[in-house]
Amino acid sequence: MDNQTKLFLNEPIRLFLEMCLWEKGIRDTNEQVRADMVEDLANDFQDFLLSAIFSKLDEKYLPQWKALMDGNPTPQAVLEFLKSNLPDFDSIMEATMKEFKDIYVSA
Repeated sequence: MDNQTKLFLNEPIRLFLEMCLWEKGIRDTNEQVRADMVEDLANDFQDFLLSAIFSKLDEKYLPQWKALMDGNPTPQAVLEFLKSNLPDFDSIMEATMKEFKDIYVSA
């Protein structure tokens, strides 16, 4: 998994992605196949989440975002940046997770 995917793949997100697989009916897989599926789904989720974030992030913060990302940030640094610059980050995250799950499960 590349570094960018790891930005949003903490334990709560991993559990969320596992739940998405479960609700989609993907249950009888061996551990490695399931781990690979979660990794692939994490890439899709990150793209979906970043799209939602950038639609809400004020453009004045984009240079700071680029500088942060150029510096190979930790997941914690990314989270702190987003929470500092998106006052409604938690609600954006919650709504984006719900929308992603709904789309994924129904596809």
